[in-house]
Amino acid sequence: GSDVDWISAINKGSVVHAKRKLFPHAAWSRGNLQSQWETATVLKVRTSSGEALLDVQYVDGHVEKKMPFCLWFSPRTKQHSSSRTEKISVALIRPGLPDPAMSVLPLERTVGACSEKIQSALVSYMKNNPTASKQSLQLLVWMKYMRSMACAG
Repeated sequence: GSDVDWISAINKGSVVHAKRKLFPHAAWSRGNLQSQWETATVLKVRTSSGEALLDVQYVDGHVEKKMPFCLWFSPRTKQHSSSRTEKISVALIRPGLPDPAMSVLPLERTVGACSEKIQSALVSYMKNNPTASKQSLQLLVWMKYMRSMACAG
């Protein structure tokens, strides 16, 4: 997968990691970027003259409109700034993953919220043992898993 593959897959509702501006009202520039990545959701994808711009909403609710995927800079050192038209790209957006269900759902109160490892072992067992009542066994394992979870603290 190249960068183009994941860029074309981003659409409204996609979860991404995005940079933020240090100074929200200033333009995107090399000196106006925070260093850390933050989780954001894509609200809108705009395409104009072959370039995609995104409206994203960060977890804290802040919305950034018309955000480019990357910024292009000329190198700062004279050594690199010879007659070449060489530019350096700095990514502003990269693919992200949503929080796993186990970190979002209250496990001690949600039937069916179990780890992928437990669920895949259960599915494998039910495939290899067709005589087992699938729904009853699945519900039993889910309930046992739910009751085994300790409340935080």
